[in-house]
Amino acid sequence: MAIERTAVCAWEGSLASGAGAFDQSALTALLTHTEEIDLTASGVDGNLAIDANFIQSVVGAGNSSHLTLRYDGSDTINITGANSQQSGNDYIFYSDSTMQTEIARVSLTT
Repeated sequence: MAIERTAVCAWEGSLASGAGAFDQSALTALLTHTEEIDLTASGVDGNLAIDANFIQSVVGAGNSSHLTLRYDGSDTINITGANSQQSGNDYIFYSDSTMQTEIARVSLTT
C-alpha cells in the first residue's frame, strides 16, 4: 500500500480509462507535487470545484503553485473563490481583493 501511495504522489498524467466519477476531495487526498491532471480518458468524469487551496494542496509549491487541468465534455469544472480572475485559459487566484499577490493558478485545456 505504501508503494502505491508513493507512486500516486509522484503521478503526473492521465487518469486511467474507466476511472469513473470523482471530485476534488478524492484528488486532494491522493495527489501531491502534481502539476498536470488529464481527465480526458473515456469513462473519467470529474466534478471539480477549483480554488487556491485545492491547487496548492495538489501542486505543493505554495504561492507558486500552477496546475494544468485537461478536461472534456464529461467533466464539470467550477472555479470558486472571491479573489480570482480569468486571463485566457488561466484562472489566477490572489491573496485578497487588491489582486496584487498571486497565490495559485490553474490553466484549463480541452
